[in-house]
Amino acid sequence: PQSEETRAEVKELCLVPLNIVSPQKNGPLMGIVQDSLAGAYKLCRRDVFLTKEQIMNCMLWVPNWDGVIPQPAIYKPRPRWTGKQLISMVIPKEVSLFNGTDSGENAPLKDEGLLIQAGQLMYGLLTKKNIGAAAGGIVHISYNELGPEGAMAFLNGVQQVVTYWLLNNGHSIGIGDTIPDAATIAKVQVHIDE
Repeated sequence: PQSEETRAEVKELCLVPLNIVSPQKNGPLMGIVQDSLAGAYKLCRRDVFLTKEQIMNCMLWVPNWDGVIPQPAIYKPRPRWTGKQLISMVIPKEVSLFNGTDSGENAPLKDEGLLIQAGQLMYGLLTKKNIGAAAGGIVHISYNELGPEGAMAFLNGVQQVVTYWLLNNGHSIGIGDTIPDAATIAKVQVHIDE
């Protein structure tokens, strides 16, 4: 840019945090996608447990982490933290979100829906609806409560933690995943015959 005015205009227009939420649709344009989205979903499952060393290694990638680790979910025989606790360390304390289901009271038992209270993921799995570019999700709430920098810190934190966690807990799709089962082949054949 040639002049100070154009430099300032380009700087404001191209600044990433200012473009997270669109004024046109009043919803996020950016969210967690692809590997980070699949990893966040996988990390929040009930069968994911981490050691203190794993928690520390994941969280050291987050630049604004305060260094506090919550109490472990399991004490004996060895302390273990859940994946939900790891993700909760990245979610801003100002975020509270409830996405209910038809299950009602059984939702926490089945891990359906989503409940976040003061930044703590109580139950549920993080999906595209919650951490993607969807209105009313965590990205949108972070932007509304903390501004552009807070939303950007959440996006960066989740991506850093999940990416590092996926390095040690692989997620792969092979050619075998694309082969249909017998029921699907039969349905396709019915449509072809028509």
